[in-house]
Amino acid sequence: MTDLLIDFLLIFGPASFLLVTKKDPVKELGLYPKGIKTDFLNAAMLLIALIVISLLITAITSLFQLNDLDKVAERVKFLQQSAPVIFAYLLIVRVVSEEIFFRGFLVGRIGWIGASIVFGLAHIFYGSIVEVFGAVVLGGVLAKAFEKNGNLIPNILAHMVYNLIFVVTLI
Repeated sequence: MTDLLIDFLLIFGPASFLLVTKKDPVKELGLYPKGIKTDFLNAAMLLIALIVISLLITAITSLFQLNDLDKVAERVKFLQQSAPVIFAYLLIVRVVSEEIFFRGFLVGRIGWIGASIVFGLAHIFYGSIVEVFGAVVLGGVLAKAFEKNGNLIPNILAHMVYNLIFVVTLI
């Protein structure tokens, strides 16, 4: 129930704010396709960037024995096994709500750096410093992609596939 409330606020909070300020939420939040080919190409390039940067972060933190992503893996596996419906919900709905709030809404108001830091802090509940750092860095990549494209569709697609790849590699 908490997840539903969080996602409701992440999606409808910004939409309501934009409606009250007489702005078009779909346009302001970048929720319009630019064409299947363009959106998929941008998503693919963004996904490659996310994976490469993630691998670099993992390699560097492992080299210096700072990698504590096992905490994230434990939490993800527990959720996957104990609540598969909630797990699937988080892989789909949570990604959409995160992109709407952190990129579509916050980037234009506090900038890509501020939005990336807030995104990283939102991942603190995993108890992993590397997760928070990685979320800040990858959130920055997603934020810059949104600034460049003005479109959340590639972000949503790349973010979903990235999370799915991460989960599959944990099994």
